[in-house]
Amino acid sequence: LDLSRNKIKDIHSEFWKSDSLLRLILYNNLLEKVAEEVCDCKKLQLLDVSNNFLSTMPSLNLLTELKEVRIGLNEFK
Repeated sequence: LDLSRNKIKDIHSEFWKSDSLLRLILYNNLLEKVAEEVCDCKKLQLLDVSNNFLSTMPSLNLLTELKEVRIGLNEFK
């Protein structure tokens, strides 16, 4: 699912309950956080949250299918 360049500021917690989401591309939005519920997407293989306004990320250890995470161009310290 490619939601790039949509000026998204927040993702509702219900969104993360998808059982079939494999790829989530949120590149170049206005996100300031990624909810802990991201770990509910058990089949997620790619998560791209690059070029947003993130300063922290939740642990993704429970996402055992995750192969690629893109987090560049954020405000991590």
